[in-house]
Amino acid sequence: MTAGAFPDLTGRWLGRYDYPMGDPPVPFEADLVEEAGLISGQTEEPNTFRPGMGALLQAVLEGHRGAGGLRFVKRYLGFTQEDLIYDGVADAALTRISGRWFFAAGLGLSGRFVMMRKPLAAESALRRARRAEPVGVGP
Repeated sequence: MTAGAFPDLTGRWLGRYDYPMGDPPVPFEADLVEEAGLISGQTEEPNTFRPGMGALLQAVLEGHRGAGGLRFVKRYLGFTQEDLIYDGVADAALTRISGRWFFAAGLGLSGRFVMMRKPLAAESALRRARRAEPVGVGP
């Protein structure tokens, strides 16, 4: 993919977040929608920390992207927990996001995360973007 291959972060993403104490990384899938720099979406991940909540945890995302990077808040569905903040940067092609997560209340626990566009979703998003480009009219 070339720089600027995607118009925004809208699409399906595969990611993982790491814990600082060496626990195994947790994989997740995310569906993001970006409109005028505002980000919304949802995630699904294996339940690694909430006994009795089933095999998968779901969360909603809300945030924004600007010239300096992106930030979104993650809120798990079905239970109360402090909001998680994800601060990161996207590469120039908008195919990879990386950064740090931490608790909004400053609970001291934080770690790294990385997200990459899901390959088939990335192809579909690229085709949609190309179809949306205006076609030049010759002289």
